[in-house]
Amino acid sequence: MRLKTHHLWNQWLKIYYSLFLASIFILGCSNDMIIIRKSSGEELQVKVEFARTDEERAKGLMFRQKLPEGQGMLFLFPAESANNFWMKNTPVSLDIIFAHYGKIVDIAPNAQPYSEKLIIPHSLFTEVLEVPAGFSAKHGIQIGDHIVMN
Repeated sequence: MRLKTHHLWNQWLKIYYSLFLASIFILGCSNDMIIIRKSSGEELQVKVEFARTDEERAKGLMFRQKLPEGQGMLFLFPAESANNFWMKNTPVSLDIIFAHYGKIVDIAPNAQPYSEKLIIPHSLFTEVLEVPAGFSAKHGIQIGDHIVMN
């Protein structure tokens, strides 16, 4: 019975995130606050700019000269993805946080500016959060924590 309940919960979570992402795409929100909910229960707020379209996701934070602490870019994918990332034309070092329906599944810390080396996630993802380098370590963000969108 527990397995069936867990499966239903996962299905509900996927439907919820799909509806949320659809509303972001339709409404065209560009900036908002998200919460990173750590396993300890602590919550961190991050002001994000959304990357919703293929063009926005391709450009990402390229050519940005700075990214203040507590800010980032949240890439939203319409379906599960296994895309690679890189830092081409990105002058600031970043932590790249991969999430699958809100649950953090991988973290690529301290990605080097201008690098064309591929950053290959270890799991499928539906969201990617880019924040200033060192943010994950400074705040103790770990795999299993959650990204919550208001």
